[in-house]
Amino acid sequence: KSAGKKLNEDITEFCTDIKKLIAAKSFDEAKNKLLTFFSEKKADPIVVSLYLECLLALKEFEEIDDFISSLDEETRSDKEIKKITKKINIVKESKNSASIDVLINKLSENPKNTDILLEICEAYFSDEEYDKAFSLLLDNYYKNKEIVKKKLLEFFEALGNDHDATKTYRKKLSSMMFK
Repeated sequence: KSAGKKLNEDITEFCTDIKKLIAAKSFDEAKNKLLTFFSEKKADPIVVSLYLECLLALKEFEEIDDFISSLDEETRSDKEIKKITKKINIVKESKNSASIDVLINKLSENPKNTDILLEICEAYFSDEEYDKAFSLLLDNYYKNKEIVKKKLLEFFEALGNDHDATKTYRKKLSSMMFK
C-alpha cells in the first residue's frame, strides 16, 4: 500500500472510533484522543469537525471560538468545517433564548408568531432533539412555507446529508412541497 492510502485508512478508522465515542456520549474521551491525534499528525478537516463536535457537546464555546480562529483559511472553508460551524452557530443562538416550555407557552398564546416557532425549533435542535425540531417545522409548513423551508434547509446543511434526520425529513419536506 502507498503511504497516502495507509494514512487515509488510519484516519478513517480513527474517525470511526471517535464517532462511536461521540454516539456513546463519551465526549471527554473523544476530545482527549482527538487532541493526541492533533499533536501527532496534521489536522484533517473531518478530524477537526469531530473535535468541534465534542467541544459543542461539552458546551465549551470559548474553546470552540479559540480553536476556530486558530484554523487557517483553507481549513475553515472546508465543507465539513462549514457544516459544524453552522451547527455551532445555531446552538449558540438558541442558548440565549428562554426555556422551551416558556417558548411553547408563548407560541400557544400567539400561534402565528414564526419567530417564537423558530426559537423553539432552534432550542430543540441545539438539544439534539432533531425529530421534535423537524416535526414542529413541518407541522407549521403550510402556515409559512418560505420561512419554514429556509430553516429546514439550514438544519439539513448543519447536520449534513448523511445524517438520518436529514434523510428522513428532507423526504417529508419534498412530499409536502409537491402536494
